[in-house]
Amino acid sequence: MSEPDELQSVQRLIQQLEIGRYVRDIRTAGVTGKRSVWSARIVSETVTMPVQLIVFPLSHDPSLIVDYGEEKSLLESLPADDADWESAPRLVAASRDAEVALLVTGSAANVRLLDEERRARAAGEPAWRYDSTFGRIVGGDYFRELKGVWVRGCVMPIERGQRLVGLLRRVIDVHRATAAAATPRHLVPAPLALLRVEEAPPRNAPPEYAELGLLAVCISANDQIDRLPSEMPLVERVRAADHLLGVVAAAHQAGTTFTDGDNNCIAPPRVTSVGGLLDIYYLSDLPSPSELRRRAMQEDLVCALGVALYGLREPADYRAILSCAVDVYAGAAPLQFEDEVQRTAELLTGPAYPATDPLRVLAAQLAARR
Repeated sequence: MSEPDELQSVQRLIQQLEIGRYVRDIRTAGVTGKRSVWSARIVSETVTMPVQLIVFPLSHDPSLIVDYGEEKSLLESLPADDADWESAPRLVAASRDAEVALLVTGSAANVRLLDEERRARAAGEPAWRYDSTFGRIVGGDYFRELKGVWVRGCVMPIERGQRLVGLLRRVIDVHRATAAAATPRHLVPAPLALLRVEEAPPRNAPPEYAELGLLAVCISANDQIDRLPSEMPLVERVRAADHLLGVVAAAHQAGTTFTDGDNNCIAPPRVTSVGGLLDIYYLSDLPSPSELRRRAMQEDLVCALGVALYGLREPADYRAILSCAVDVYAGAAPLQFEDEVQRTAELLTGPAYPATDPLRVLAAQLAARR
């Protein structure tokens, strides 16, 4: 079966599934034995997750129906919440016809979120819940494309939403004044609307969640830097680092930080491929005491550099990213950036790494600039 014919068959089966209307970006990913593997994303009301489509071309080899049945049974038998099996993929959906059989799989954590959304939808209840680890409601976010612009909606206390709108406008004003003309739009999410939510908050939520709101913001893209292919060109990684460090510099100049003391907006799942932010939930005013202020800025930088270096292996790539970061941030924000490169080197490499490690060498060179 040719690739276009197989894609057409896969799309036909996908549309017959409950998740069909949520599947996006189907792309070929390779061949494993007699099976082919495709990648895609599910973008539902509350979940955005990558999935694998395992395709068995029955028209080419009818005996593959046995392989399909065995693999489907194995996936269905995996325990839902067993830590020993957490890394194994889970079955999202399965379907077949005379031409092809299809298994849709995803990570255990994402499949649990999708299952919770399904159960809540069947019961006519909101799909969100309060997560004390992250200090927020999870499962209530959504992504929508509106006239070519991606919009993210996030459920939160209405007072927090009002405060975030003001903070975001401050950061956006500084970023517009300092960013290059060709910088992509909405690297700093732009407030679109804050709507009151009538549903009752989760039972375990703190008192400040009594009145809920939905904050909708425009974002630069609907992807995550930790879900991108490892072969993403270095020039694109450097550009994303440039954008991300520019956002951090603007936030600090505006007197804000991306940490609330417990969590931070900057992490690989919360940053887009172009270096824009997907999450602004923890955006806060910089604290007044100088030591706490410096500590918050340090955390933002460590998180941003961790994202910029995410998945890189080559010393030259480290050097290119960090040099870019220094150029972008050092001249813009009120902090000695060279010190933070040294701190980041220690966090990312650990004290056991030799002094000749390229990250440490670069840190020493930067410190010598002062």
